[in-house]
Parts: sequence; structure tokens; C-alpha cells
Amino acid sequence: MTTHRPASLQEQARLGDPTRHRIFRYVADAGRPVGVAELTARFELNHNAIRQHLAKLVDAGLVTEATAAAADTVCALHLGIAEGLAAAGEDIVVDELVANDPRRAHCRLRLHLGPSP
Repeated sequence: MTTHRPASLQEQARLGDPTRHRIFRYVADAGRPVGVAELTARFELNHNAIRQHLAKLVDAGLVTEATAAAADTVCALHLGIAEGLAAAGEDIVVDELVANDPRRAHCRLRLHLGPSP
């Protein structure tokens, strides 16, 4: 997340919630992109609460959302583990790897037990 300076009254009203204002200040003062996990740890809030505050800040144009490349890394790791087990003779066959939501770094790895081809 990166920030923009609030200009309009509507943008300033989006900061009316004290928690949202603290989140905005933290992101603005960081001087670098800040992730949801970092904000969750910093403010000791549930990630869904952080995401709701960020959504309002994004809608007001006060912060910019960017997608990290973490999903590709996590999915590649899962695929590598499964292929490593298959190569070790564990009778695991990798059927499919699908990245579901790149913002959450989740992927779906479908396998089955059986002899490798």
C-alpha cells in the first residue's frame, strides 16, 4: 500500500474513524509499500478488519493497492514439494496447480495416489 495526500472533504471524512486514520498514518509514514500482514501485526486486528479499512482508503483514493508476487512463490513451493515427493517414489501424481486469489497467496494443488507414469 502506498498513500496519497487527502485533499477533499470526502477524503478527509474517510479518515474519520480513529483506527482507519492510524492505519493511514502508518502507511504514509512507512515510506515504502506496507502489506496486510504487517498492518495486522502492528494494529493487532483481524486481517478482515484491516482489509475493510484499506478498502475504504482505496475507494477514497488515499492509498493504492498493489498485488505482490507471493502467490507465484507459494504455489511454486507447493508444486515443488509435491513433485519432490513424486520423484522420491511416494506414488503421488500431480494433476493440477491453480492459483486462486493472488492477493491472498492461495493456490489449489490437486494430486492423487497411484503409480507415476
